[in-house]
Amino acid sequence: MANFPKYDAQYMYASLVDMTLTEIEIEEDPMKTLERLPNQRSLLLAYESFLGKEMRCKATGFGQLRFFRLFGLTNLVKWIVDEGAMPNLSVLMINCCPKLEIVPNGLRYIKTLKELIVVSMPERFTNRIQAVNGADQRQDFDKVSHIPSIIVNGCRTHLTPDILRILIISSVLQSIRSIKMGDLDGFRLGKMNNEYK
Repeated sequence: MANFPKYDAQYMYASLVDMTLTEIEIEEDPMKTLERLPNQRSLLLAYESFLGKEMRCKATGFGQLRFFRLFGLTNLVKWIVDEGAMPNLSVLMINCCPKLEIVPNGLRYIKTLKELIVVSMPERFTNRIQAVNGADQRQDFDKVSHIPSIIVNGCRTHLTPDILRILIISSVLQSIRSIKMGDLDGFRLGKMNNEYK
């Protein structure tokens, strides 16, 4: 699928709350459509759902989004977040996006963000948001310093497609369990340190 279907998302899918996209191989930035879903609270863009190099979340987009996960977007290089985008975001996870250069500057404006989870990302990415060997290498720390909880797990850059699929399925099942229990806060995948060892 080269392009994401174009339709008036705010009317056709007004009741959509949770979305998981995986292996649909969209080449055009899907944010133009997804950010207009008025009641969307959780979004997972997983393995090969988006094949492009650049993604942009525009101001006023994703007004109700609480949980956003980027998982295995292996071509993504640049993610732009405009001031005013995702004004209610609570949890952000960036997992195994090996070419992503830096955290978006626009994260500094999302004051509702309570947790940033960074998993299986290269050191050149994680070093920008944390101190390494006692040296302050945090060029991007000012973008995330307002976030109460920042979790950075070990870098594993050689995950095979099969392992990625297993991790995605585990993530989706956890999400389904959380919704069935009526606990949207549980959507942040619980104890990341245990699940990704």
